[in-house]
Amino acid sequence: MNDDHVIVAQATPPGVAGVSIVRLSGPDSKIKKMIPLLSNLSVSAVKPRMASFAYFYDQLKNKIDEGLLLYFEGPNSYTGESVLELQGHGGVIVPRLIIEACIYHGCRQAEPGEFSLRAVLNDKMTTLKAEAICGLIHADNEAQARAALRSMRGDFSEKIANIEKRIKHFRVMLESAIDFDGEDINPNTSLSELVIICEEIEKLYHQTQEAVSVNHDQHVCLLGPPNAGKSSWLNRLMKDDVAIVNSEAGTTRDLIEKRLLIKNRWVQITDTAGIRETKNTIELEGVKRAKAKIDSVDLVVWVVDVNDLSDLDTLSKDLPKSLITDLKRMLILWNKKDQHKVIQKDLNWRSHSVHCVSSFDEYDVRLVLDLISKKIIQPTSDAFYARQRHLDILIKINHLACEVLSHSQEKYDVVWVAEVMREIQLELDKLVGLFSTDDLLGEIFGSFCIGK
Repeated sequence: MNDDHVIVAQATPPGVAGVSIVRLSGPDSKIKKMIPLLSNLSVSAVKPRMASFAYFYDQLKNKIDEGLLLYFEGPNSYTGESVLELQGHGGVIVPRLIIEACIYHGCRQAEPGEFSLRAVLNDKMTTLKAEAICGLIHADNEAQARAALRSMRGDFSEKIANIEKRIKHFRVMLESAIDFDGEDINPNTSLSELVIICEEIEKLYHQTQEAVSVNHDQHVCLLGPPNAGKSSWLNRLMKDDVAIVNSEAGTTRDLIEKRLLIKNRWVQITDTAGIRETKNTIELEGVKRAKAKIDSVDLVVWVVDVNDLSDLDTLSKDLPKSLITDLKRMLILWNKKDQHKVIQKDLNWRSHSVHCVSSFDEYDVRLVLDLISKKIIQPTSDAFYARQRHLDILIKINHLACEVLSHSQEKYDVVWVAEVMREIQLELDKLVGLFSTDDLLGEIFGSFCIGK
């Protein structure tokens, strides 16, 4: 990819603000030409990496703003090219007029993520670091921000590099054995090394699964019979009347989805239609959607009326078997304790806790929020930033590792093992961005901000 155009974009969010930054990047000679065209300063008056007060001009040399001008001489810049920043007042009009002047003088509007892409192509950062920067910008809670910062520091890259180093050493040993008819290889030693490599790959795969989950909302589904109090719980958790509550059973017909921040994790909460046998076609469709939702969520909150507690086995027959066999993915609420004369402590059903609660009790609301928080996946303190792209590649790598290890324990074929290791290393290169097609680069940087 060879593009010697000067690119320009607003690096700060558009709109009313105290400051706006317009950023340019390109060959040094072209960047220097832009200084006197866009401001009242000469090239000689501007020192690299030092802020200079300047007036900014439009394409007709009309003064439109005043602020700071900064020049970063390549390769000592974010992109590795020479970079010019015009830091003026915020708003909609002034930044747009500056960008229009830049385009008039030969600049090109930057594509999403093009500044970071140029930084990668100029070896100023790795693809993984660029993606982590994007993750930091888009983080909407502290856990995501900290994970992105760890990847920016190189935590994810270091884990991959350690595996690659071991694979390269292992491949050298295998290739030598192939060239010299296996004289210098001990099958037991080689198999032991293969086991270690495969274990490290599997560990990284599971760590990446967790890392990807940090950057996605956790999904919680409120499920149960009609009139059990699911909608009341949604309203109480959201602290707003987002769902209709009525004594008539079957009020909720469609899925009601809301987003809630619970202990620094965004959670998507879905209220569903009460599950029961019905001939009403609309309610039947609601029940169908409720059951379909179960398999795609991280946690099912099963809300049961106090009057139905003794009949949980019968009620559970309406739930998918996969959910009943995986009770860790369930939180069972014995609801409406305020309507029960005898207040009972938490119970057990199939060795699983059943919590006695009321949506009208503030303590119980805090309790349920705490229980949901403990049930959904919690990131470890050393979680790093990862995207679905990384996980997809590691799924393939882990599959190759499992396959080669399984077959090698039956019959150790040095040539075949060496070929699989080569394929795994190529996939690792794709992971860190050492081998990238234009299509892959477009996919990676397409979700970036325009000015980043």
